[in-house]
Amino acid sequence: MKRILLLLLILCLVSPIQSQTNYPSDYFRSPIDFRILLSGTFGELRSDHFHTGIDIKTRGVEGASVFAAADGYVSRLKISAFGTGKTIYLTHPNGYVTVYGHLSKLEDSLAIFVKQQQYKRKSFEVDLFPKKDQFFYKKGDIIAFSGNSGSSGGPHLHFEIRDEKTQEPLNPLLFGIEVKDYIRPTIRSIRVYPIGKKPFNLGLSGWGENYHLKAGDTIGMPKLFYLGINTIDKQNDSKNNNGVYEVELFLDSNKVYGNRQERLNFSTGRYINTFIDYGYYSKHKRRYQRAFVGSNNRLKIYTQVKDNGVIKLPDKRLHQIRYQVKDANGNISQLNFYAYGEDENKFESNPIDTLKKAVFYSDRENVFESKKLKLFLPINALYDSLYFHFDVLPSIKTSYSPIYRIHQKEVPLHTFVKLSIEIDSIPESIKDKLLIARIESGSYSTSTINWKNNWATSSIRNFGDYTLVADTVPPQIKWINSSKNKTIQTVAKLSFIIKDELSGIKSYNGYLNGEWVLFEYDAKNNLLFYTIEPERLLDENKIKVKVIDVLGNKSLLERTFNK
Repeated sequence: MKRILLLLLILCLVSPIQSQTNYPSDYFRSPIDFRILLSGTFGELRSDHFHTGIDIKTRGVEGASVFAAADGYVSRLKISAFGTGKTIYLTHPNGYVTVYGHLSKLEDSLAIFVKQQQYKRKSFEVDLFPKKDQFFYKKGDIIAFSGNSGSSGGPHLHFEIRDEKTQEPLNPLLFGIEVKDYIRPTIRSIRVYPIGKKPFNLGLSGWGENYHLKAGDTIGMPKLFYLGINTIDKQNDSKNNNGVYEVELFLDSNKVYGNRQERLNFSTGRYINTFIDYGYYSKHKRRYQRAFVGSNNRLKIYTQVKDNGVIKLPDKRLHQIRYQVKDANGNISQLNFYAYGEDENKFESNPIDTLKKAVFYSDRENVFESKKLKLFLPINALYDSLYFHFDVLPSIKTSYSPIYRIHQKEVPLHTFVKLSIEIDSIPESIKDKLLIARIESGSYSTSTINWKNNWATSSIRNFGDYTLVADTVPPQIKWINSSKNKTIQTVAKLSFIIKDELSGIKSYNGYLNGEWVLFEYDAKNNLLFYTIEPERLLDENKIKVKVIDVLGNKSLLERTFNK
């Protein structure tokens, strides 16, 4: 008996399964003073990244009090028109950092400090690191008010807990943050990826704990394949489709694949594009978590991967396949069915590839050259090796080169690659206004150019259709709350819409009576505004707004107001 127990102990020690760390469950309080409802969970699948915190609903409005989750000092204050907008970082004595994002307003002492630094640097966007003893808050102190700043899609509080040493985000729901959740995850469907054949979906029936295939409990499968799963989670009294905590896949009771959203790393977030079926998502906007882990995948969220996630069914013998999905509250859903190896001819082959031009390998540099175009991919730019596609399409009215179809937009790039396009002749007056533009759905996303002779070079991070376009149009500035009948004191804010259609806005500055003043920028709404500071007003006041785009095109709006 002792020998058996010793053997079991050894097996546990050498197991590749990562065990969940024990986190303090009573150290952090809720950052709000009402019931937590989530619009986003930790590790949720987002565009080019995993969500690194939880999104707490604030009843659809801004201005809810935000509380320090524990004693700590302000180690960072970041104000940005993008990302988490106005953000506070609190460092705590127990080795963790809490992050509070999308804020509308900071606590008064913080707000004064930030505003002083913004005026000192003449910049709305600042990234500040106060001294350790400069701002200290006790657990439960109000540190800010919730908002919708940055890239937020609606009023809410973004809340993170990080490891202070590594700055890696950890799942806040493992720290005793209470969220009412008795609802099991939903398994929507699975997708089968035969090796060398065309993928296909399998419809599911069931709900709650048990799901099964619509076609029955037994199915013929390819002899070599891997699976993908589309699954979401809900919490009580919330309609949001949130991410799940853990996915595991078993073959005949043996775990062959697993991932767990416990700890993330910012440097590896973009590997989500190989974690999911990126091509399927690009076309259908539904994410499947692939149980395949390729050689160029640096994610550390996996708890088990056997044979890279590929399942082998060499014969007609039945094998049990089971998916198990869990949320952070321990609610579990399962999909069970039986499979056997089927004749390969019964599965649809991939369509014949007529546009392939070369083989690109994921583990080395790749270079492609054709007439008027060069493409350089550094090592590990690709997640998987591929047959490279290339085509030349006619130019359009607004372009200065043909349209170059560079592989397929449904295939992701991990790193930036270099694209060079040659132009035979271009007027010098327009040369510094040209951009390399990616065309998608009738609009452009652009990159600036470095010139060498007649070659225009830029860094791009997506495959797709590319051409050269010119940006000679200055940004737009529209004053949206001006009136000839108003004096400047009758409005709390001066608000402007600023836009640039091609290269994008590089800088924005506002002046009152010749002095720089703090204009705040809400990029998602193209909104620039100045909150009136009465102490700066004269009897007659001149407002000036200056906006410059990436290529140096300038716009200026000036107006004079009485006090």
